[in-house]
Amino acid sequence: MLLFTAFSLAISSFAEPPVTCPGDVGVPGVERAFLGVHGVEPGHVDVWAGSEDDLRLFLSGDREAGKRIEQGAAMLLKRKHAQLTRITYHDETETWTFVTLDLWNDAPFGAAPTGPAPADPGGLVSAWQEYEARGWALQRAGGVRPVKDCGALHCLFGFAHPELASYRSRFDEGVPGREEAIGEVLVRDPDPERRAAAAFLLGHSREPAVVVPLLLRGLTDGSSKVRNNVLRVSGQIASRDASFDPAPFLRALALPVVTDRNKALVALATLAVRDKAVARSILRAAPDEILASLALAQPNNRDAALEILRAASGRTDGSCDVDRWKRWVRACETLAWQDGCGD
Repeated sequence: MLLFTAFSLAISSFAEPPVTCPGDVGVPGVERAFLGVHGVEPGHVDVWAGSEDDLRLFLSGDREAGKRIEQGAAMLLKRKHAQLTRITYHDETETWTFVTLDLWNDAPFGAAPTGPAPADPGGLVSAWQEYEARGWALQRAGGVRPVKDCGALHCLFGFAHPELASYRSRFDEGVPGREEAIGEVLVRDPDPERRAAAAFLLGHSREPAVVVPLLLRGLTDGSSKVRNNVLRVSGQIASRDASFDPAPFLRALALPVVTDRNKALVALATLAVRDKAVARSILRAAPDEILASLALAQPNNRDAALEILRAASGRTDGSCDVDRWKRWVRACETLAWQDGCGD
């Protein structure tokens, strides 16, 4: 059996503790650590049976332990691919960890580019890689944090820190007029790090209508980092444009990895909360995917799915009651989503 093994560690932050639900499965012997499985029918708690020691080792950073869990789960549940992702959330005093196991057979990922690398337009790709490396080093040292507003379509660390300040004009002045060339790097460069950098660079264009089609060419890139950056920039653009077509984010819900789905769900939730009709159109297009995300013990999927359901229904309750939301969705489907359905 072909097994895909990959590990991901993501850091999030909450002003308040992340919501946990009564049915969440915990890691034996580890406080504030919870487990979720996506890509199989709900209730496969048995996938973790016998893995308790490996789970604790994986949480401590042992990748070989994670690999054993992935291989065992793929064999048990008859899937070709498995990916284990650990996402950690912090408040001022505590840490919560949510482990997601994604399982799938066939994914809509394209083949990696193999031709010669396109030219680096204006040296911008290399400059972005340098900027990002400095930004991450500064974040690890406590000098910067990711920012939401830096005057561009998308921001990472911003430019307030003296070590990053000179890059602002480099990107803001260098990217406009070079979008097509940067888009070629995004889809043709064999190096996924450079493709990922190209996606972030497009966030410094002044023309969202030009950038979005270029970005979406990378939506099914085989590199999770490239997909991450494509969805981040697209989502930021969508958050400022109420007329943004949700179709690309609906397609991204079919991607099998939790860190892809969370960005698609957040973008869809942003569009949904503005307009009940849009929220219902989103839910009509992907009811099973949204309900599956609601059932997942992973806040960055579950919370956004809940926002979509609340926006579509006008309700504010039922945060952890997946069965109740499922009954409401099925009732609305039966009534062809007429006003008042499910009430």
